Formats: sequence, structure tokens, C-alpha cells
Amino acid sequence: MQETTNKVSFHFAVITLLSIIGILTTGILWLKLDIVVVVFITLIFSWCAAYLAGYKWKTLVEWMATSTGKVAEGLIIFLLIGTLIGSWITSGTVPAIIYYGLQIINPDIILPAGFVVCCLTSFIMGTSWGTVATVGVAVFSMCVGMDMGIPEPLIAGMIVSGAWFGDKMSPISDTAVIATAATGSDLYDHIKTMSYTTVPAFFIALIMYGVIGLKYSGGVGNQEGIEQLMQGLDSVFHISIWGLLPMIILLIMSIKKVPAVLALTISSLVAVIVAILIQKTPINEALMCLYAGYTTPTGNEIVDTLLMRGGISSMMWSFTLGFLALNLGGVLEGLGVLNVLINRLIQPIKRDATLITTTIGTGIMSNAIMGDMYLPVILSGSLYKEAYDQRNMKRSMLSRVIVEGVALCNPLIPWTAAAAFVSNTLGVATLDYLPYAFFNLVNPLLTILLAYMGIFIFRNKVDNE
Repeated sequence: MQETTNKVSFHFAVITLLSIIGILTTGILWLKLDIVVVVFITLIFSWCAAYLAGYKWKTLVEWMATSTGKVAEGLIIFLLIGTLIGSWITSGTVPAIIYYGLQIINPDIILPAGFVVCCLTSFIMGTSWGTVATVGVAVFSMCVGMDMGIPEPLIAGMIVSGAWFGDKMSPISDTAVIATAATGSDLYDHIKTMSYTTVPAFFIALIMYGVIGLKYSGGVGNQEGIEQLMQGLDSVFHISIWGLLPMIILLIMSIKKVPAVLALTISSLVAVIVAILIQKTPINEALMCLYAGYTTPTGNEIVDTLLMRGGISSMMWSFTLGFLALNLGGVLEGLGVLNVLINRLIQPIKRDATLITTTIGTGIMSNAIMGDMYLPVILSGSLYKEAYDQRNMKRSMLSRVIVEGVALCNPLIPWTAAAAFVSNTLGVATLDYLPYAFFNLVNPLLTILLAYMGIFIFRNKVDNE
């Protein structure tokens, strides 16, 4: 077969897109298949579509290699977060956060307080995944340990909201860096432009968690259960300020803008040292926690349920899903499926608000199709730059809208790597916590509403002649 160098036709792109959506929805919602299996089937379908379009296998391999190569660091971070969870638990870092948190946080405001804590942590660390894996696990454990009847999906949704607040707003977040690089905007102008919609969305989400939290207030939770949990932690771990050292080091390195891979690695290794010196963990067990996580039964059922997790092995399902999704995205990007559809979609757009809404919709759609965040961010930047320039809108407007469409919906689509990671880490299904991720839901809707009202649409200054 003679290989073509042309992109696919509009009708071919539509059929391919609808087929992929059909495979995903049928496999996940109707057949109840594991998401990894469904994405793998979708990947095979994309190979067949590329072959029908005239492309050879060698070209498909190049597309997939390019796609995974772009985010190779992200795939490594997948595994390092597993080592972080395992080592932080073994070193007593997570137990110390839970122990001290149970003493400090007022049960009456646990939901809004937990949201603020996750927001601050993710902003400082610049990573949503790292926040979920560390402070998020601790906050989740505190809420469960207080035994106030708060539904676990509500707790998970609150943690996701806080984690993705910082992922969006932190200047050291890879999301911000990629979005500004893809659109050609200035990083700090990007952050400033985002604040106009992010800050109101933050307060709306905070009020919503506060109001819902009132339903579970009026007491101090199950004091007996809290005491049992604290005693259980104290009997197994040496709770001290030294246990917080791995977290403090990670925060310092994040502030200093140390690359994420290096920061996570160093924090994990420090945690291993703390486990050996402070927790008196045998060297072989302390090192094995990097792969297997914390596996030593404590005899306390509550403590075991909360802490027996982590390690590289716990991340392999999420890693596999992310790897397959990236390969699928690479094939679809190579075929030009989304490019063809978006170019046809942009042509009739007349209003700024419609363009902003379309950009957000594209982010959600491409996220759902590719199962990954990075490629949709890069793709949206290249697709919409000219359209925003023609309307004299600042590039930071484009980068803001892309992040609000792509990044915030990323953990809410069940087959994405982010959603798989959150679900795997917190033990709550994506569709269960989705309705409670208020910040992720409110922010894009608020942006669209304000756009149609003509508010917070920023343009380049035009010199008066």
C-alpha cells in the first residue's frame, strides 16, 4: 500500500471519533470491562483506522514513540509517586500528618479545612498527583478516622478540588509550564489571567464544602474511634517531628523549583533513611517499601486499612493505562483527526464567548479521546492561537481557557490516567467523586458564564496613533 502524507478527511475524522466514543462507552458503561482493556481495544481500532487511511505500521510506531517521548518524565513520575507513598508511610510521615491533624483540625470544619490544606499544598508543591498521594491520603484518613458519617466520595471530591487548584495556579506546575509553552504566553501573565476566574471558583467551592459540612457538624465525631486511631498509630510508629522531614524537604525543593523527578526521588530516599533511623525499620524492608509499599500488618484493622498501600507495584495499573492512552493519542494526533474537526468547527464562530466555550469543549473532548492531559494542551495551543490572535485576545487568555478545559476535567473522566490514579490512591470510583469535585466543575462553567457576559476577556493593548 502506498503511504499517504495527507491528513484524513472530515467524514473519516467524524466516523473515527464516533467509533472511539462508542467503544469507550460500550466497554465501560455497558460491558463493565476494565478501563485498561477498553483503551487497549480502542488503540487497536486506531491502528486499523490508520491502516485504512494509508499509513504503514512503521509510521504508527513513530507516532506512538513521539507521543510517549513527550511525556516520558510524566510516566517516570507515575512510578515515583508510588515510591513516595510507600516510603512516606514507612517513615511515619503520613501517620504523623494524620496524628497531628486529628489533634488540630476542628471536626465541624473538616471539609472546608481539608480543601484549603490541599489547595495550599498543591500550590506550593505544584503537583496535583503528589498532593493526592501525600496530604490527600492523610486528609482522607483523618476524615474517615473521625467517623462522622461523611461519605467517602465527598471527601475524595474535596481532595481532588484542592489538588487541582494548585495544579492550575502554581507557577511551578507542569500544567502551567506546558500551557504557556504551547500558546506562547508569559507564565506570570498566565497566572494573573487565571486568577480572575480561579479565585471566585475557589470561594464558591469553599462555601459549598462549608455548607455541606454543616450536615455532619454539631459534634466532635466518634471520639472513641479517633482515640483508637491515634493510639494505633502511636503504637506502631514513632510519631515525632522527624517524621515530617521528607515532606518538608519536598516542599523546599518544590519552592526552589527543583525538577519533579529529582525532588520526588530525594524525598523518597530521605523517607527511607528516616524509616531506618527513626522507625527502626530493617534496611531490606525500608528499601522494599519503594516497590511494594507499606505491607507490615499492625494488628489494628483501622490503621492497616488506611496505611497498607503505596509502592511502584501499586502504580502499575495506572501506569499501564497512561501508557496505552498516550499511544492512542499519538496515533490520533498523527492522523490529524482532531485537527480536521476543529478547523471545520472554528470557521463559523463569530463571538468571543463562543470561541472560549469551544476551546473548553475541545479540551474536554480531546481529553476523553486521548486519555491524557499533555497532548490536548499542546494540540489546543497550536489549533487556537491564530483564532485568538485574530480577535486580539491575549495569549494568556488562550492558555487560561485551555487549562480550565483540559486540566480541570482530567481527573473527572474515568479512563484518563489522572482519574485512574486518584481512584486507585483513594479507593473511590471516579464517577462517585465526580459530583463533589466542586472546584473542577464550577471553574469552567464560571468562565463560560463570564465570557457571555463580556467579563474578564483580556486583549492586547493597541497603541493609539
